[in-house]
Amino acid sequence: MNKHKRGVYLAVLCVLTYGTVYLCRINISAAVDKMADGFGTSVAAVGIFGSLQSLIYASGQFVNGYFINRRRSRIIIGMAALGSGLMNLLMSLVDGFIPALIFWCINAYLQSLFWGAIIRTLSTYPESKSSRTLMWLILIIPIFTIISWSVIGGALDKVNDWHPYFRIPGIILLLFVPLWLSLHKVCPEADALQAEQEKRSFKEMFRYYRDNGVIRHCLVSLLHGAVHGGIFFWAPVLISRILTGTDLSPYLIAAIIPFIKIPSSLVLPIITGKHDYRRLLQLLFGGIAVLCGLSLLFSNGSNLLFLVLIVPLTFLSNLIGSVMSLYVPLEYSDDNMGAPVAGVLDAVIYIGSSISTYLLGSIISSNDLNGAVLVWLAAAVVAFIVEFSAGRSAAK
Repeated sequence: MNKHKRGVYLAVLCVLTYGTVYLCRINISAAVDKMADGFGTSVAAVGIFGSLQSLIYASGQFVNGYFINRRRSRIIIGMAALGSGLMNLLMSLVDGFIPALIFWCINAYLQSLFWGAIIRTLSTYPESKSSRTLMWLILIIPIFTIISWSVIGGALDKVNDWHPYFRIPGIILLLFVPLWLSLHKVCPEADALQAEQEKRSFKEMFRYYRDNGVIRHCLVSLLHGAVHGGIFFWAPVLISRILTGTDLSPYLIAAIIPFIKIPSSLVLPIITGKHDYRRLLQLLFGGIAVLCGLSLLFSNGSNLLFLVLIVPLTFLSNLIGSVMSLYVPLEYSDDNMGAPVAGVLDAVIYIGSSISTYLLGSIISSNDLNGAVLVWLAAAVVAFIVEFSAGRSAAK
């Protein structure tokens, strides 16, 4: 196998692995209502799973960027896949709230190892970080989310049990473990190149963040997480509430949300080539603010408008997430800072998501949809102001 084919193999492996990893993280969204029934608790109480997941994932990302830069990424990904797959299987074997919460928290930390390691792995081969690979890496997320929300959720809709939502993804992820642990036999250059890359101390990394605009990226990522995380974690619940009494399946309707990432992924390479990223983020956050404002002004006590606006709202949020978590970190890969920057930005997104998930759990429990939209509006307006100010400063 020549170097080009090895690069393609590595790219495909990264895409499929991360898709399955993502499935082992967002599967809980499809199972929230059944978990609440099984535990005998409220939906808001089960929301602690999502909140702690985001906090632990974010905390892990801060530390793991430094750690990943000093270890072989194939070993990190292989062992993390083993652990995450086992945690999902253990989730499928327990009935108690506390044991399930413990296993899910462990899974959250293991999940935090993947993104930075994937980014570092992709930077090893030019063929692996091509625009086509990046597009498929973005596309694989909605594809596997659709599997979780619509295919698995729809198939298990009539089953009064939440355990299969975790058993199936866990088994699939374990199949990737031997492929990663033996990757050095297929792509031997990866280990050698990673060993030669410059390694910075924590102090040097922070100085790099300060001097290269990463701190501002963190603030924008925090605000984006408040919008994006709230939409994706609570969407099945919100849509289920709105469609109560209708013949439409909330799982099938909820599949629209991850499906929207497919056209947004196809559009992203085009618009990033035509606009400065600051200007692009201004337009995207401004669009979210406008949509949230329309929802608040014209809902007239009906939540049906939300079902219409959720499509463009999710489209814009997906574009922002792809810019912040994939394209921005790869700009730092030449300095061997792609993995740490990816980890930090992803961590901050999940901090915002954690805060939003917890806050929205209380709001949604009281059936206050407008309250959730108001949170997203506030976050979008502040992010727009930050990017607008940064753009003006850069122009001077």
